[in-house]
Amino acid sequence: MCFLSAETPIDEIRETFAGRFDVINATVPVLGPHSGELLQLGVNKGSAILEVCHLMGLERADTIGIGDSINDVEMLQLTGVGVAMGNAPDAIKAHADQVTTGVDDNGVWNAFVRNELISADESVVPTAAFA
Repeated sequence: MCFLSAETPIDEIRETFAGRFDVINATVPVLGPHSGELLQLGVNKGSAILEVCHLMGLERADTIGIGDSINDVEMLQLTGVGVAMGNAPDAIKAHADQVTTGVDDNGVWNAFVRNELISADESVVPTAAFA
């Protein structure tokens, strides 16, 4: 669940739900300091990737995660290659194996090329609309 610009300070929200839910801050400044997410304990993007790997018979070493927010940390830590977007805060980048360019500078496309998931064919010109 997401909460935006709550009247209750996020530390109080975190304390209220401690032991029952994980509470993380939103990292988008425009959402305000008392915005965030309420998550089921132990369920996050990283645990979801591990579950998909288990169900599909895949190795986590063969996965890639790309993110720019606090809700991406476990994913960046658990995937074979964790890639932080260039616009991510330094605290998020610290959990990544690689840093790509920003969202508005074709970051996902550049990460895919760098990790040889796609080729940088000159006939394909990435644009911010398709990054």
